[in-house]
Amino acid sequence: MNKLRDDLYQRLHGFQPLKRSYKKQGQSDWYYLDPRGASTVGSMKQIDVADENAINPQINSILADDMAKNPNDYYIWRTRQDDKVRGKHAEREGKIFNKHIPPVGGNPGEDYNCRCWAEPYKPEKVEKLGITAKVDLSGLPQYAENDKANTANDVGYGKNEEKKPYMFSTEMRALLGYKESKNDYKAYNPSGGGIGALGMYQIRKDGLIDTGYLTKDNKWTGKNGIKSIEDFLNTPKVQEMAFDEYMKVQYRYLSHFGETKYVGAKFKGITSDFKVTDTGLLAAIHRTGIDYMNKFFKNIEKDKNGMYYMDYNKINNPDLKTKFIWIETRLREFEK
Repeated sequence: MNKLRDDLYQRLHGFQPLKRSYKKQGQSDWYYLDPRGASTVGSMKQIDVADENAINPQINSILADDMAKNPNDYYIWRTRQDDKVRGKHAEREGKIFNKHIPPVGGNPGEDYNCRCWAEPYKPEKVEKLGITAKVDLSGLPQYAENDKANTANDVGYGKNEEKKPYMFSTEMRALLGYKESKNDYKAYNPSGGGIGALGMYQIRKDGLIDTGYLTKDNKWTGKNGIKSIEDFLNTPKVQEMAFDEYMKVQYRYLSHFGETKYVGAKFKGITSDFKVTDTGLLAAIHRTGIDYMNKFFKNIEKDKNGMYYMDYNKINNPDLKTKFIWIETRLREFEK
């Protein structure tokens, strides 16, 4: 198995059940993605499972294999074991964590006034404890699709925090990455002005400015260690963080201009009907920007059945018509 890179640790697709948009004969509605040996989401092996509550059959082997080959990525949480230890930290005493998937508050010593420390994980020392059943992955659910707490042989997911409308599900995240770059973290498109479009999600200058990575005069701020285009392209974990931050900013734009009021509305599209969702709005604004989004929603109409639609025959500007089709397409493709 190749080492699970930081970006896969951050999302660890193999631990989150996904629902198929469509299925072939003999396939189940639900599946897992196996990150081992994969360089992109598209190259990950799909593991068919009966339903959303099914345990990933590869979970223990994925953990066991990685822990054996990359023991330095794991540690045992240790506390002072006195009355000053905060409750949540006391619960972590003796548990195994992966440093790339810290629980809420971070790894030992990172939270405010935390006196805990990380004891090096040594396979030979804890082999008899059945350690793969004790790895705590409670820091993982930030990309979960729902609030269900899933467990497999006591391997902890924890419970998803309050659902954030700007957070993409794992499936939609992978779809957007594929649409933008075929899931290539090193993708770089220098055209379009500014510094071009960077990484898996093809984030441009404005997005990097909004998230604090770049100044208006194209100087890198050093946030999260990123000091150049090359740093950004070579750091998948930061790309994932920047994408979340950027979607949060974009959602504020959508809320401010009133587009979010259409969430849940039924839309009669060119190819098929769909519902407007938060994810659809974000995927669309990422494609065209807020100005075209505003124009799109100012031009939609409603039929006698209460469904929204766009009468493209009334759009005389070819560029505007193209942008509107892009928006509608993304609203439909990213309905989930």
